[in-house]
Amino acid sequence: MKFRVYIAVSVDGCVASADGGVAWLESFHDEEGYGYNDFLQQMDAIVIGRTTFDQVLGFGDWPYPGKDTYVLTSRSIENPPPQTTAWQAGASKLIEHLRGMSMQGDVWLLGGSKSIRAFRDLNAVDAYEIYVMPLPRSSGIPLFESSDTTTTLRLTDHHVFPDGVVRTVYESV
Repeated sequence: MKFRVYIAVSVDGCVASADGGVAWLESFHDEEGYGYNDFLQQMDAIVIGRTTFDQVLGFGDWPYPGKDTYVLTSRSIENPPPQTTAWQAGASKLIEHLRGMSMQGDVWLLGGSKSIRAFRDLNAVDAYEIYVMPLPRSSGIPLFESSDTTTTLRLTDHHVFPDGVVRTVYESV
């Protein structure tokens, strides 16, 4: 089981606009969905931060049926989607919990950047699949928040799509 990030960023490294919006991604389309469905099939569980969770709920129907989902939060969740747990014990305990489970697939660190940082600070991110969108944001929420943790990554794969989107896959060394 691996902890994996699958995320889109602007060419200057932002995952969302300053207010957390992702509408800027709507202009990008690929027939295969940039591999999203294949990626999602490899996941047994999802870890998501509370802000991102609330945002996803606002999009309509829950997009992750059948996936155990853990929301890193300090508050309870009223009427959560099926298989969704409000995890209030922190990232370290969640990592321990998930590693203790017998999963065949991996865990998607869906975001946002604070949740990803918590796992990165604990050296728990095994792989980053980053889709660089050919659009500068100039401001917004960066993928990598400031941290005292240094992570060395090794590029293991890349692909350039016809629309200029670049998929990069890095593994932690």
